[in-house]
Amino acid sequence: MDTNNCTINRTDGNLAVLESDRITSPYAICGDVLNQVPRPVLAPPVGSYAIENIRAAESANYAVSQVRPWVRYLARIVDIWIFSVLVGFTAGIFAPLILNVPEAVLTMGILFVWVFQESILLANCGTTPGKWLFKIKVRDSRGRNLSFSDALNRSFSVLFKGMGAGIPVISLISLLSSKSKLKKDGITTWDEDGGHVVTHEKIGAARSIVIAVIILIFLSLNAWV
Repeated sequence: MDTNNCTINRTDGNLAVLESDRITSPYAICGDVLNQVPRPVLAPPVGSYAIENIRAAESANYAVSQVRPWVRYLARIVDIWIFSVLVGFTAGIFAPLILNVPEAVLTMGILFVWVFQESILLANCGTTPGKWLFKIKVRDSRGRNLSFSDALNRSFSVLFKGMGAGIPVISLISLLSSKSKLKKDGITTWDEDGGHVVTHEKIGAARSIVIAVIILIFLSLNAWV
């Protein structure tokens, strides 16, 4: 029997050898089989997920741009102001000598301690008081709250890469660089590295008034102090 000029047909449990089309080569069969095997799709980098989710949120779920550097900056400033007031009252009661520390050093200390408080809030709530006011949420690429370790890494990255650790001049350079990155790529360095997604919702008139009042109060307090 010439196996190159026949095929095997199964009928009623019996094997019958029937003459059929010529099988030119066993390699051809292997090639056809391999072509039908689905190839694995490599996942894009984690940062790509974040960028895609931002674009999807902007086009589908939210009526505002998802690239809003000034809104994010003001939300962080409100967070730092609120935390500074709490630290000031606490220090004034229990450790008043801390208030005699030079302002620049005190600011860097507050920013450092805020890293841990912010991480706790992001891990449990997905937002902070300032972000909540400005309707900003921080999630991972699957839409969940960040783990505490991820939130801590993000907050430290913001502190050093985004705020220059509060060091004069370096802080300004870091802020401008981060703003440029966000405007250009639609995502900050720390969110791209960690695969985080920051979403914005429409703030609304009533909330805008509340924000304006809060900012005026803090500016008045700073001028008075």
